Amino acid sequence: MSAHPPIAVAVIARSWPPATKWGGRVLQPALLMMPAPPLPPRSLMSRSEAGVETWFMGTHQLELHPGDAANLRANLAMSPPALWVSLANADDPEKVELHLVTADPFEGEAMATDPGLRVERLPMPEVLIAHIAEFAALFPEEERFRKKRRSGIEAEDPSLSAPRILPGGHRPGQRRTEAEAGRLTPAGLPRSQRPVR
Repeated sequence: MSAHPPIAVAVIARSWPPATKWGGRVLQPALLMMPAPPLPPRSLMSRSEAGVETWFMGTHQLELHPGDAANLRANLAMSPPALWVSLANADDPEKVELHLVTADPFEGEAMATDPGLRVERLPMPEVLIAHIAEFAALFPEEERFRKKRRSGIEAEDPSLSAPRILPGGHRPGQRRTEAEAGRLTPAGLPRSQRPVR
């Protein structure tokens, strides 16, 4: 579930004349717009003298989720911030569909591995950059627990660390005299503390 109302992003695609007579036209995402032009999806907007066609693919509702806040911050740190746009059936203008628009760079990279999609990384509209930055700031990253490591001073001077208590008041590595050793059981306990049977 999205914690923010979806944002409508319009996608413009372009296609070029095929390089050979055996090739066909392929649409690829080329531009993002906010707000959308007053056209139905899959509308041909223009055709240049060189045969380059510009199509309005439609709008996609961009959803922002609190769990993606860290990924959104990573996106905003890029130059420039971007949206990843994918088209399905990009080789057929009559069947082409706007598949997904995402601001999550990891989701965008995952889409790029799908051979059935045409994926492009497009610059994020300026009005959307501030909007996403404001949303990501609502969910700051929690500070991770870090285990404290002993400093070099503590490691060199054992008196700075907590003493380890052993039976008989001996510290680790301290040798006992023969008389002291005789007063201990094989388990290292004073004979007065031996369990009663």
